[in-house]
Amino acid sequence: MGSQQGLDRLEADFRVMFPSTTTNLPPPNFWLEFWAQASRDEGLCQQHLARFQMTRKHYEQAVRHELAARKVQPDIDVSLLADALATLSLGFEVRVSLDGESISQERAFQSTKQVLDLIRLLLHALDR
Repeated sequence: MGSQQGLDRLEADFRVMFPSTTTNLPPPNFWLEFWAQASRDEGLCQQHLARFQMTRKHYEQAVRHELAARKVQPDIDVSLLADALATLSLGFEVRVSLDGESISQERAFQSTKQVLDLIRLLLHALDR
């Protein structure tokens, strides 16, 4: 993961978020419990909002890096795309927690990877 940038970096990040094997990461339902507690605790909420902001900036940097490598610069609001990617990953965390039989960690990863591949395809098409 270390030297990867752009969408490749995000793909590696999503692999860590949605591992294909058992890991030492907290179980998916950890975040549901955490968010419930944060909704009742202002200090915890502020800490978590800082995490959201850091993640959004990371996603923005990855998208900006990807766009910088392109011949054509599409009219894309990078912050909106970063919000969409962050919401996608959080949504899959919730789905895996609530419906792990239908949406496994692997399926969540493959779904997020599919979205990144679609973005790559669209950017590649613009370069032609």
